[in-house]
Amino acid sequence: MAQSDVTVEVVQAEEADEDFEKPSILTRFKNFCMRNYLAIGIILSIIIGIFLPQPAVYLSQRMPVAKICIIVFFLTIGVRIRLVEAKSSVKFYKEVVVGLLLVLFVGPIFATNVLNQVPNFGSLIGDEQNLRNVQFEFLRRKTDMLLSNITLCVEEVSDCLNSLDTTKACGPEGIPSRLLKECCQQIAPSLCTIFNHSLI
Repeated sequence: MAQSDVTVEVVQAEEADEDFEKPSILTRFKNFCMRNYLAIGIILSIIIGIFLPQPAVYLSQRMPVAKICIIVFFLTIGVRIRLVEAKSSVKFYKEVVVGLLLVLFVGPIFATNVLNQVPNFGSLIGDEQNLRNVQFEFLRRKTDMLLSNITLCVEEVSDCLNSLDTTKACGPEGIPSRLLKECCQQIAPSLCTIFNHSLI
């Protein structure tokens, strides 16, 4: 009886050893990245901010820093699913703020100062004129596409009003489309002036 108990314990111990295998390298790397998500993210953000300052400058012009911090904060909580991880991401909020400040302000300033020291750096990447010819939309400046280049004439506005479908409901201003269609010749000059003035 005692020998069968020992045999059963040995078999159970061997099964436990088989169940407890070392995690694969990919699993260990994934766990390491999830544990050190913020530190790795901040380091990568600083490196990207130094070598590619244009997206950071564009982002800092379009969105307030507080909004970016909140987005990254909730992204961090979303990546870390467990409640314990969410609590730790709340503790790391200061790290996110410091990292974003470094990426948005210190990184581009540092990169600009370093790159200005390199002789003929402007000729390597192109000048302001070449920036307008870049095919990537996110690198273009919004001022390159001016609305003031667009002008409407009275005939275009009149044709547009005349082509309205009277069976459709009113627009947000509450004016029936039938009224706009019937009075298109009278109101087209005023609407054309308003449109052209708003595009300046």
